[in-house]
Amino acid sequence: PLDDSVQQGYHLSLSYFPGGEVRPYHAGNALFNQPKNIRNAWELMARVSRMDASTETQGTDVLSYTVGTSYYFNPYVKFMGNLVFSEVSGPGQFEMTGNEDTGTGVSARLHYAF
Repeated sequence: PLDDSVQQGYHLSLSYFPGGEVRPYHAGNALFNQPKNIRNAWELMARVSRMDASTETQGTDVLSYTVGTSYYFNPYVKFMGNLVFSEVSGPGQFEMTGNEDTGTGVSARLHYAF
């Protein structure tokens, strides 16, 4: 741990299917699963997350905003894309990122479930 401190974080995610598909919720596991037999469907998502691993003398605090989309080709193949904006602060920020304390990234993934 950093100076015997406790690190904390959170994230909040939202998603929406414009075509009306619904993620089934399983209360026993507290999970929203992928819709069954989904084909030719779009999903829009947004997320905010924060991880504060800083103290007065070390560590960083990172806040990120993400927007993205997924295209479900069939129940086994999904294409995903995200745009991420992050801000870094805290005593360890310079060692981690130098003179840059914000950044934007783009990610793309192909998901195959077998």
